Amino acid sequence: MANKKIKFLDQKKVKKLEDDFTYIILLSERNIGKSYATKSIAVKAAIDSGGEEKFIYLRRFESDCKDSLCVNYFADLPIYEMTNGKYDIIDVYRKGIYLANIDPDTGKISNRKKIGYCHALSIAERYKSLMFPDVKRIIYEEFISKSGNYLTQNEPDYLMDYVSTIFRHRTGHVYLIGNKISRICPYFRKWELKGILKQQIGTIDTYKYVDEDGKEIVYTVSEDKVSGYTTTYDGYKPRNSKTKLGT
Repeated sequence: MANKKIKFLDQKKVKKLEDDFTYIILLSERNIGKSYATKSIAVKAAIDSGGEEKFIYLRRFESDCKDSLCVNYFADLPIYEMTNGKYDIIDVYRKGIYLANIDPDTGKISNRKKIGYCHALSIAERYKSLMFPDVKRIIYEEFISKSGNYLTQNEPDYLMDYVSTIFRHRTGHVYLIGNKISRICPYFRKWELKGILKQQIGTIDTYKYVDEDGKEIVYTVSEDKVSGYTTTYDGYKPRNSKTKLGT
């Protein structure tokens, strides 16, 4: 029997969600290109802006933010082609993410150009005194814990506080990448994504509720799954939409 052809996420359609949403959630089984599409969007934007538009690769714990692990995360991107031969690789040094060149004989790294940062949500307090005025995107990988090992059941509040620290009063986008649907995921409970376990593949659903500050929170959740949500104010009418995000 022939192998089933895998359909990968369409990067252009994923990026289009930025027009409407601050938080974009990508959920599915592995190997449909969620991480690849997201980091490609962030890295391409950094390259196109000459490094002026940076991003953050976010993990839950410091142990997942070792430079070597972060380098491996970006290893599948065709940096030579993306930069028209100007750079060879992405290097990570002291939690900074750089475009760089590498000597094929000696392995020596040179010509670093900073395009981002590696952060851990568990130490978010440390970032509060720092400024990140050039960060446009945050990629939170594996935000759904396979073991249920979240910082606390209030982790969504930690994340949103961290996002406020990074973006301040600027516009930015947060991608949350997950490989497993969990009934006990605190994000689904906090954001009231009640229909996510029954959603049709390839569609986007919309939710809303009013938070403690009186702001209306609007979520869209797609089943590929690809989703997003944004914070708006009273009077906003959420759209009901059905959008295919695969190829």
